[in-house]
Amino acid sequence: MSKWPVAGHEGAVRSHGVDLFMPFFGVDSDQNSEEQTEQEARSSFTASLLRLIAQETGANVPVTFRKNGADGNQTININLVSFAEFQDSTNTDDLVSGDEYTLFAEGSLNGMHGDTFQIWAYQTTLDSSSDLAPIANANPTTSEFEAVIGNYTNTATPTNSEYTHRTARTLTDLVVFVTTAGASRTFHTHKNGSNGNLTVSTAATGQVRDTSNSDSFVDGDEWNWHNDRAATGVQVSTISVETDSNVGVIGGGGTGAVTSTTSFIGFGAGFELEGETKNQSTAEGDATVQNLYVKIVTHAETRNVRTRKNQSNGNVIVSVTGTGVFEDTTNTDDMADADDFAIEQAGVTGTHIYAVVAIEWEPDAGAPPAVIASKRMLSNLGI
Repeated sequence: MSKWPVAGHEGAVRSHGVDLFMPFFGVDSDQNSEEQTEQEARSSFTASLLRLIAQETGANVPVTFRKNGADGNQTININLVSFAEFQDSTNTDDLVSGDEYTLFAEGSLNGMHGDTFQIWAYQTTLDSSSDLAPIANANPTTSEFEAVIGNYTNTATPTNSEYTHRTARTLTDLVVFVTTAGASRTFHTHKNGSNGNLTVSTAATGQVRDTSNSDSFVDGDEWNWHNDRAATGVQVSTISVETDSNVGVIGGGGTGAVTSTTSFIGFGAGFELEGETKNQSTAEGDATVQNLYVKIVTHAETRNVRTRKNQSNGNVIVSVTGTGVFEDTTNTDDMADADDFAIEQAGVTGTHIYAVVAIEWEPDAGAPPAVIASKRMLSNLGI
């Protein structure tokens, strides 16, 4: 049974009285609309071991796994003033293909008292006999080209948001859910600088999918997303595709400038300053971490980007000496049950922008077909 850590990152200080929906695979939350943070299960699996890093300054805040618009079984109560890790190690939620899921923090339960709460990294673990390979986003953007992981976007330079495959995979069944429609738009896979075969077009809200076409990628192929419409007020909440590979990709990246000497990536986000513990994920089963990929678009001085395991240096590392792509396709880290995992960048001074930072995560058990679920909230998309 393969086990995937499916993570997200919030980070903002929230006032009591505010309810918060938080997507897996991203950093952006939506206080008003649950559907804009929901992920779609593309196969049957069990979600378990809900965990998060948080603190609060007043009344308790319950955090609940949500399934198809209703409370699921996994729940956590944030009930400490100081920073702490919380986990539900008892309850599970069974999901089948087509189920929608997200995370809900009920900040309004005890009213508004001037107190605050803050949630950093959060995750659930997916157990599946057919592996789930998560490549996902939940970040608003206004650009034409978007990375398949993290929150980097760019209109003028499509290569800046590309990710290089190191595992062969075929993508099928592209699904896009539109929450706000202003005019017809087309969304594509983007392969090696050109539009791929998977394409959906719509002028209305709701779900649209391409079940006819496919895109096959081999080692060295580039991939990102392409929206070919001008800004029309369109907002997309979910993008997902199926794949036949059991090797997935986790990581992040973004447009935010990194000036700190040492920081850690929030999965689905860019590099955050809060420290390693608040940005790490936890393996709940054996896996191999491999093929570190770094795309940097602004560079000031040499920095190392590397894996971290249980708050110590891992084996996978690249030395970033300029702009462009840097990879470690040789070294690996073996993850076991309860191992903590993070990605660190460290240097001296200067401003850097990491567009994509990704690592392949291969569970030690499982069989294809797998699912890549990509969730993104796109607002005012355009050329």
